Amino acid sequence: MSDLPMALLDLDAAGLDPTQPAPPEFIQFLYDNSRAGYLTLWSHVLALPDGPSLIQRWINDALAVYYTRSLRTQMAPPGDKPAGDNVTEVTYSGPVAPPAPVCIDTPYVGGSASIGGGLTCTMGNWGNEPTSYAYQWQSNGVDVGDGTSQYIVVDIDAGHDIVCVVTATNAGGSTAAPPSNVITIPGVAADASARTTSRSRSAHDSRGDDTAVSRAAPKERTTSRDA
Repeated sequence: MSDLPMALLDLDAAGLDPTQPAPPEFIQFLYDNSRAGYLTLWSHVLALPDGPSLIQRWINDALAVYYTRSLRTQMAPPGDKPAGDNVTEVTYSGPVAPPAPVCIDTPYVGGSASIGGGLTCTMGNWGNEPTSYAYQWQSNGVDVGDGTSQYIVVDIDAGHDIVCVVTATNAGGSTAAPPSNVITIPGVAADASARTTSRSRSAHDSRGDDTAVSRAAPKERTTSRDA
């Protein structure tokens, strides 16, 4: 091994993050620079407990692509980077991370706008290949819902405008789409005290509880009088 030339790649200087999936261009770079000698990968991540396994995963990704070919790779130990007459540092010029998602078509909300009805928000159409989506519902500008693509309309939403904001994420960052179309819930908006009480009951049907009994009409009073 020592008689072969060594090409050294400083992952830190190249801006490559071993905690992220290996870019396809890196896998090609790995093969191109390991044919004539050894390509040695160096990074401060190697000093972390799971650092070597993270970088080894990148090597395994390359081996999965070039399983019929020969790869000469090794990892430099933590500490000073290898140096010497037999070591040539190479430069990786491929992309470091994909650009953040770009919203092409705004998410759309559809469903039942009545109290107790369900609304559903689409993810919209995105560029730059998002890997995950987050949903935030708003009722008259106030955050509501449980973070999923569906929302159940509750009584305090009466008279309110419902929208959904979708945020898409990939390794390059996160982007929030413009708010969806507006769904107006018919009815009269509840006051602040009613909103607090009704929100706490939004997941339950209270028609059969003790409160319903207490709201029954009072019994007629009878008074006895002496003749």
